[in-house]
Amino acid sequence: MFFPFGLRGNPVLICGHRGHSAGAPENTLAAINATKAHGGHICEIDVQLTADDVPVVIHDRLLDRTTSLQGPVGGVLWSELAKADAGSWFDARFRGERVLRLDETIEHCRKIEMGLMIELKEDFDRKQVLESLLLCELRRCNAFEDAIVSSFDHVSLNRMRRHEPRLRTMGITHARHCGIAQLAQIASLHFVSIEFEAFALEDAHSLHANGVGVACSIPQSSFSLVRTVTRGDEVLCAIRSGYVQMLTCDDTQWATRFASGDLSKSYA
Repeated sequence: MFFPFGLRGNPVLICGHRGHSAGAPENTLAAINATKAHGGHICEIDVQLTADDVPVVIHDRLLDRTTSLQGPVGGVLWSELAKADAGSWFDARFRGERVLRLDETIEHCRKIEMGLMIELKEDFDRKQVLESLLLCELRRCNAFEDAIVSSFDHVSLNRMRRHEPRLRTMGITHARHCGIAQLAQIASLHFVSIEFEAFALEDAHSLHANGVGVACSIPQSSFSLVRTVTRGDEVLCAIRSGYVQMLTCDDTQWATRFASGDLSKSYA
């Protein structure tokens, strides 16, 4: 089984979803640094292409929600996007935060000893362009030990693995599947990320038994459920038993406390 980012020395990796996006504007330098400050080991980011094919770190297809610009990410040049404000929408304190390029994000995370989970967000007709550019960047930076590439599109991940065997991949799912371990093996996945509300201990056991790592993603909307449903106990049991190797959350501080079993504070 693949143990990323020195996992053998940690009971579970804490991953900030779009960085510590509960306390800073998502996918920005501030969110990445806050992930580290709150005990995170790895930062999940989203990557798309600008009109001139520069891989940039942003989640939404449209710029409207998280930047001072409007329209599709793929409709602007990098020279325009570089000037956008990507922090004020979250809080005035973050005015001046900007959209990051993938290359500078890799370099910064390496500098602060933060692992990266890079999620592909490109539309279908440009996905293979993004795949190729991402592999070129990972090769240039020799970042195969520092990064995992993730996607809901397991075919895309499998295609990238065929082009670059050193690549580590994570398939994302928000539903349960029959024979999930077999599906992961067909797609040559190293990890499967399962949404909290679809998590089942038997699936974690099956994946682990077949050499596939397991991540559990807990969105803030599920915080109030964690202490009131059996699934929360199952996730903790799986962490303690080594069946879940990564916990992904918008709130890195909350995830650290949850993984340690400290749920004394109300997070409803």
